[in-house]
Amino acid sequence: MLIIMGTKGGKLSMKTKTLLELANQIENKNLLSKLMECGLFIKMSSGEQEEIIEAIKLCKYNIYAIRIAVNPYALELRTTYEQIKLIEAVKSCEYNEKAFELAVDSDMLELRTLGEQIKLIEAVKACEYNEKALWLATNRDVLKERTLDEQIKLIEAVKTCEYNEKAFELAVDSDMLELRTLGEQIKLIEAVKTCEYNEKAFLLAINRDVLATKTLDEQIDLMKKAVPILSQSSKPKCKDKTIFRKKKKI
Repeated sequence: MLIIMGTKGGKLSMKTKTLLELANQIENKNLLSKLMECGLFIKMSSGEQEEIIEAIKLCKYNIYAIRIAVNPYALELRTTYEQIKLIEAVKSCEYNEKAFELAVDSDMLELRTLGEQIKLIEAVKACEYNEKALWLATNRDVLKERTLDEQIKLIEAVKTCEYNEKAFELAVDSDMLELRTLGEQIKLIEAVKTCEYNEKAFLLAINRDVLATKTLDEQIDLMKKAVPILSQSSKPKCKDKTIFRKKKKI
């Protein structure tokens, strides 16, 4: 049973009236309890609470809208205005579960601005919410070592590799993120792709000693020696085995 306190001289305060109105609208009482018991939400001013509740109303009390409203990371790291924008962003994604996960991801909330976070949600949406695109968007090493634009380019690079597992691992490798520029990292992904994701080429691409002591060109040369397919030239080979016969003299 949910109890909402807040009377003065027998009169309900404006904040309590707002919460009572919300209580009458939300069928899921577990979620309602979370909203009422959320310390940071309760500490909001009446005006801020009303703004959040109005945003939830516009979403027809959608479960994800309410969860964003009570998420401790969103409450702590986003303003009320920014929180409402996150709710709207998830609504525009038709309340997709992965869009919601991106909206409340603690690393993204900490290391990206609201605008950057919404652009990453849009980038993952453009990838049809592919799981590897989602992981790239929320990977803490990528968030720390790459700018927003660089992060989106990494997502696109893995997409062009049809979300290959090794291409994804190259995109999030902490040593490569630290010791290679974005351009160099993408060239290494392309080199491993050219090798048909050969294990030797992959291991050479992420080897910390190689990354630390070799230039990009030297690293690719090592890969060429280990995997001949990378250095094969495209010289045309004559396959015509036609036998020409001498004409008989008449």
